[in-house]
Amino acid sequence: MAVGATRWEELTQVVLQTAEVAAAVGARVDFHLLNSIGPQPQFMTLVTEAAAAADTLPVSSLCTVDQMRQTLRSITPGGRTPLTNSVELINASIQSVAPRLAAAGQKAVVVIATDGLPDDPRTFLAALQALQTLPVWVVVRLCTSDDSVVEYWNDLDARLEAPLEVLDDEVGEAKEVHAAGNTWLTYAPQLQLARQFGMRSKLFDLIDENRLLPSQVAIFCDELFDCGPLPEPELGLPAFRAAVDAQQAKVPLVFDPIRHRMQPWIDTRKIGAGKSASCAVM
Repeated sequence: MAVGATRWEELTQVVLQTAEVAAAVGARVDFHLLNSIGPQPQFMTLVTEAAAAADTLPVSSLCTVDQMRQTLRSITPGGRTPLTNSVELINASIQSVAPRLAAAGQKAVVVIATDGLPDDPRTFLAALQALQTLPVWVVVRLCTSDDSVVEYWNDLDARLEAPLEVLDDEVGEAKEVHAAGNTWLTYAPQLQLARQFGMRSKLFDLIDENRLLPSQVAIFCDELFDCGPLPEPELGLPAFRAAVDAQQAKVPLVFDPIRHRMQPWIDTRKIGAGKSASCAVM
């Protein structure tokens, strides 16, 4: 079920979710709090000690998920939004390993969780442009209902040469996915978390922008269920629907943030509802 929460509680949940996923998969995460908070460290690294010893990146104060949770509980929201300085610090830390990342075909994921605007939009734009020259993927997770803030970040995405993934909360993203024409998909919290953590997929990026073609729906379902190639929907829609339903029977129901109920990932009845090939996915 859905419960009420402040935007600050939402932002802290974003940070903790990132920490929990990182701990579960053994990935390193560096947390940069925008403002100093007295005796608490402003920069923290969640990583195993063995991995930290073998890593060439400098390590901030080591922390665990529980320590991060306690730190966030001690913070009272407020203060400035010095995003330029934070991005410049991240830029400097990634530069030292950029050649290694590029050689391995890897990217660092930079997640900016914010409820406002940078103190200096001009210098922030320059810092972000410099960051995007490195092997990075930038995700902005907005925790705000202020239309002017949302508009700023969406406009910034359009002004940058490299893509910027701007995510609203689960309900907002789910509504965008449906508004784009992909009403067959339940935009569950697991999908939001994967995108928020930096999991890259061209189709995951497109679902809130464009109506997916039938062949793209098939690829999306393959990636979602990790099931291998599915029947081509335009060549055999009943077979495709049956194959997707068979895969869904193997996994639990998921929470629909719009309808506030548990249901399957895919409503196969809404796939192929249109009569023309270009509108085969409704």
